[in-house]
Amino acid sequence: MEKKFKKQNTGNASVGVETLVIKPTRKNGDGLDIGNRMKEYERVSEIILPRRIPVIIRVDGRAFHTITRKRFGKNWSLEFVEQMVAVAKTLVAEIQGCSICYCQSDEISFLLTDYRTIHSGGWFGYDMRKLISISASLAASIFSQLYGKNVCFDSRAFSMPQDDVCNYFIWRQIDATRNAIQMAGREYFSHKQLFNKSCNDIQEMLFQEHQINFNDYPVIRKRGFCVVGGSVDYDIPIFTKERNYIEQHVYVRED
Repeated sequence: MEKKFKKQNTGNASVGVETLVIKPTRKNGDGLDIGNRMKEYERVSEIILPRRIPVIIRVDGRAFHTITRKRFGKNWSLEFVEQMVAVAKTLVAEIQGCSICYCQSDEISFLLTDYRTIHSGGWFGYDMRKLISISASLAASIFSQLYGKNVCFDSRAFSMPQDDVCNYFIWRQIDATRNAIQMAGREYFSHKQLFNKSCNDIQEMLFQEHQINFNDYPVIRKRGFCVVGGSVDYDIPIFTKERNYIEQHVYVRED
């Protein structure tokens, strides 16, 4: 802001009249300097996850029970699994610091580390907004191309202590087995027949009425699969029995 005086003719004499001239504030000559204020609004929702501890990103298909049933029916589908494999492999290759992911049904959990060496960095600096938005959009893009129809994934990202990472994957694998048993039951029994039935009950019904032993199903159907270092493992162990399968990707410090 600056002051200027200009002469104004009043008839008999000229008098000085003070006027204010407001000049827009400029920065480097590139226009109004409102960018800093806009960035302040953005920073209100900025969350940076702690560095040097494990991060989990989990993507999950939105309304996939409805979407996939139209294509694959209610039965287990190898085509659907192959599409999820493609999604998992693509994201593992894209996500910095990710050497393993675990997929079951329509969800994939990725383990990220940024402490292998002192120079290791976090994916997008562990900016949670980018971890969530980019992982979800990548998953949706790959699956939509293969499926031939637009789908959505949601995503979440969070940190956890090293000693609990294996327990996280155990939790997801337990959920995978429960889902697999329930899906097997739905292939042979009605909703009414399965009402209030436990997983043990369903396995017994399958065996007694259809001579189906759930334990004879392939591992990928019972427990899902992992992508490890870019390769797909269709024969993953039970994590409670082989914790090192996961923990070797947690305790990775080299210096």
